[in-house]
Amino acid sequence: MLRQTGAVDQARTPRPRTWLAALLTAAAVLLTGPVPAGAVPPTRLDQQVTDEVGALSGAEAQVRTELQELQAEDGIELWVAYVDGFDGLNGQQWAQQTFQLNGFGADDVLLAVAVGERSYGYWAAPDARISEAELDAVARSAVEPELAQDDWAAAVVAAADGIGDTVGAGAGGAVEEGVAPGGATPGSATAGGATSGGGLGGALLLLLLLGGAVLLVVVFLVRRRGSSSAPARAAAREQDPFAGEPTDALDQRANALLVQADDAVRSSAQELEFARAEFGDQETAAFAAALERARAALTAAFQIRQQLDDEQPETEPQRRQMLARIITSCTEAGEQLDAEAQRVEELRDLVGNAPQRLERVQGEAAQLRAQVEPARRQVEQLVQRYGVEALVGVDDDPDEALARLEAAEAAVAEGRAAVVDPNAGAAVVAAVRTAQEACAQARQLLQAVPKVAADLERAREELPVAVERVRADLAQAEDLRSGSKVVVEAVARARAALATAGAEGGRNPLGALHRLVEAERGLEGALGQVREAQEARRREAAALEQALMVARAEIDAAEDFIATRRGAVGGTARTRLVEAQRHYSRAVALHGDDPRQALEHARTAVALAEQATQLAHADVDVWRSTSSYGYGGGYGRRSSGGADVLMGAVLGGILAGGGTRRSSGWGGGFSGGGGFGGGGFGGGGSFGGGGGGFGGGGRF
Repeated sequence: MLRQTGAVDQARTPRPRTWLAALLTAAAVLLTGPVPAGAVPPTRLDQQVTDEVGALSGAEAQVRTELQELQAEDGIELWVAYVDGFDGLNGQQWAQQTFQLNGFGADDVLLAVAVGERSYGYWAAPDARISEAELDAVARSAVEPELAQDDWAAAVVAAADGIGDTVGAGAGGAVEEGVAPGGATPGSATAGGATSGGGLGGALLLLLLLGGAVLLVVVFLVRRRGSSSAPARAAAREQDPFAGEPTDALDQRANALLVQADDAVRSSAQELEFARAEFGDQETAAFAAALERARAALTAAFQIRQQLDDEQPETEPQRRQMLARIITSCTEAGEQLDAEAQRVEELRDLVGNAPQRLERVQGEAAQLRAQVEPARRQVEQLVQRYGVEALVGVDDDPDEALARLEAAEAAVAEGRAAVVDPNAGAAVVAAVRTAQEACAQARQLLQAVPKVAADLERAREELPVAVERVRADLAQAEDLRSGSKVVVEAVARARAALATAGAEGGRNPLGALHRLVEAERGLEGALGQVREAQEARRREAAALEQALMVARAEIDAAEDFIATRRGAVGGTARTRLVEAQRHYSRAVALHGDDPRQALEHARTAVALAEQATQLAHADVDVWRSTSSYGYGGGYGRRSSGGADVLMGAVLGGILAGGGTRRSSGWGGGFSGGGGFGGGGFGGGGSFGGGGGGFGGGGRF
């Protein structure tokens, strides 16, 4: 991970022994911007919603639904990333680099939130369908208020709604060049901003020391407040299924359901004993299990009720959540008991109507017996026409049907004997069910024979059509000349299936058709993979060429800017440039052998080169504002005479010896173009140049 010059290497700093050490530590924190323990660098996003900190826990479905609606209705794909920290970058920088790393386009918008740092950023392409001013308005008026309330899911919903409303209305805003929305200049969303190198002067250093001390106190208070309110925020994220019902009414409903559920459990316990005596343990096992589950749910509900009634008060959201759990538990317990009670009633009905049911089964068995011999003759005819192999699994169905009918008739006899015994309810139920199931299976076995005959005839008719389809797919596969193992195996199976269809299709058309269908599926899958791979390689190659072109342009621009202003540009900007050049060289080297890896390096080079340019611009701005060569007010106030020439010489590193080790007297020296302090490109709302696009952010 790349760090800014002077960045703290560990999240835990040594304890200062004196007040001076404490102030120096605070200044270091303010200048470098420490990287949070859970910070995440700009990264590739595997899915549209990335939640590294569990901020959207319990609300993922709602968030994804909103994002899907935005994409379906307005064609905008909003990408969301919740992380702990931005790895030393501000929100806009992190969003911009992540946007570019992922290759997002005009229909994409990225919203990034660092929960631990309480900052956020967003980015969109320069040709996005929402303007810079419109997106900034959505962020400031809709997203920030929700983030300030720690309502992370609502922030995403607000962003989606705001973008959708803006795009749907067709409004296009414009922003004055060089001025961020709301009148802020680029980089002004957060107080202060560090550069990548240079001295700041005694007065500014004192301000930084004092500001750092204040910052430590503020950070301590904010973190203490955040940790103490975490349970409340987690409870608030729980969805309220009874949002429209007053809490008092919810309390009354929960009490009423507790009483009803308790009565139901007591009544069901008595009913279970009666059912056991009548039908036995086996038939009532499910009822007993349901009763135990209902008792456990009811016990948990009573425990919640006791917690609500004790002396420890709950917040309103906590109370509603607990009442909802009581209602849910009691409702589920009642539904389970009702289902099992219905089953007991069905058992009693089965016993009461057993004589009529047994009589009906005996009549059905007699009718099915008459169909056994015709089924045997049909099987013999099919074997003669198609062969035994075509009838495997069906040739003995008539005999199996006869066996089932004999079992049904035996069960009828046993049931009639048990009906006269008032204590033999379980035996009656078993006999009726056995007879009914045996008859049903016999009917299914007998119906299978004519069904197979129809299937064989249909397969014989469809076989030539399937042969032609497989031959066509086979020809396409051979034209591709692919050496892929998947394609080679699919071609071999297809040829074997065609050979089988020609040799055995007349005797076993169903088997031959089955092999052809499988071969066709294999060919289509293999061909699809080859075509997708070819298309993916084509797209990847095009993306790589574009990324290399952009990377080269960004690197050249950064190199030219730094080389001609090296007297003011510090080490961090130069580090980013060198890293960009290294990634670019690696991308070129991998261009032919590994295009995918080359593309990753090229995209990284683009992001690093752009960051180098941004940091270098910031260094030059600070240098000009603090130099004594007539530029004390910034760009607009030049001195007269030879001061301009002297200024240009110093800025270009000419008088400094081109970055030699020689120390000069120009404001603290130019040792290798550095020495302006360490830090980042602060401010979550700045709009950096290079690469195109716009974004912003801030703190909440």
